[in-house]
Amino acid sequence: MIIDYDENGNPIYDDEFEEEEEAVEEKTIGYDFSQGVPGGGLPFIKPFALMREQDLPLPELIIDGLLRRGHKMSLIGGSKIGKTWSLLDLSVALGAGGKWLDWECKKSGVLYLNLELDEASCRHRFEEVIKHRKLGEKEQKSLENNLHIWNLRGYTQPLDKMIEMIKAHCQNCGFSTLIIDPIYKVLPGDENNAHEMTKLANMFDYLTRELDVAIVFGHHHSKGDKTRVVGMDRASGSGVFVRDPDVCIDLLGLETGPTDKGRAVQVEVTGIRNFPTPRTRYAWFEYPAFVIDDDGVCQAIQAHRDSKAKKKADKDAVAKNKETLELEAWAEKRKHLDAAFEKHRNEAGIADFKAVREELGMAQNQNLIRWLKKFEFYKFTTGKNGQVWRDFENS
Repeated sequence: MIIDYDENGNPIYDDEFEEEEEAVEEKTIGYDFSQGVPGGGLPFIKPFALMREQDLPLPELIIDGLLRRGHKMSLIGGSKIGKTWSLLDLSVALGAGGKWLDWECKKSGVLYLNLELDEASCRHRFEEVIKHRKLGEKEQKSLENNLHIWNLRGYTQPLDKMIEMIKAHCQNCGFSTLIIDPIYKVLPGDENNAHEMTKLANMFDYLTRELDVAIVFGHHHSKGDKTRVVGMDRASGSGVFVRDPDVCIDLLGLETGPTDKGRAVQVEVTGIRNFPTPRTRYAWFEYPAFVIDDDGVCQAIQAHRDSKAKKKADKDAVAKNKETLELEAWAEKRKHLDAAFEKHRNEAGIADFKAVREELGMAQNQNLIRWLKKFEFYKFTTGKNGQVWRDFENS
């Protein structure tokens, strides 16, 4: 290590430091990194060279362009917008193979944790989705083998109390995906508390690791109109709900007016960690599932709404700017009025009306009257002996 320079500008080294550095280097070089550095219960620390040598294939793709095994995804939307219907549809798409909201799903084992519906209603809804998809005999057979439902309405507890039971029930079952609907039923604390929701995120990581599954969960928007709110800010509660998942999909209802198409939604991937961000899609809820709008009607409606909203925002901005400029102008006038009054007032605090008017360069009495009326603490009389004074108490 250089500690100084001599009179000729040559560096002076710390010999002691060099000896210590060589000792550290020898110790490092002598260590066998083939298995990484022991981590005391944590994963090994690996040199990048070792990672390059290892066979590290990417986890299995579950939803094309969105989700891999071992990753997490949230589906977020307003109350009663159709989140559960969409998650049921996803379950069938995974179990039988097929598309969900325009994304191809890998046929695989899936467990739907039904926390909200009674068993009969849950089965009825699944049958409606299956009928809608017009599954063939082979697809029906795949679905029967791959799709599992765990009806837990009335049995739910905070996830920290259920996590080992879930692990025990799902171990070695071959599921690719766990779908938890809705997540608020098993929250381990206040959804607005980032610390407590981080615990939830860590529990999800534990399950994905122990069971080698992807986790998908349904969550809701906060209250109020979300049409002018950025996608990542629409979710209720802590930001952990959108920061932690590897992919967040947001369903935003669109105002379409009277239509025979059903409910329209914007399907936006508001956050994605491991793939390029997909384009925003639009869909109609045609009972019992969302159907992608191939005709562009929803998008046109959204574009029209955005245009109207922009015009209104621009109009409001102009009005606000005009109001601001007017306030600034009156503030400047107030300075001039105060200065003119102070210059001509007598010891009793009274100024000659005409003197004040002429000080301000006004030809007409009416101009000064308008200024004095704007600032209510100024009182005045007009006429030959017109006066101006201040009356703060009675203004």
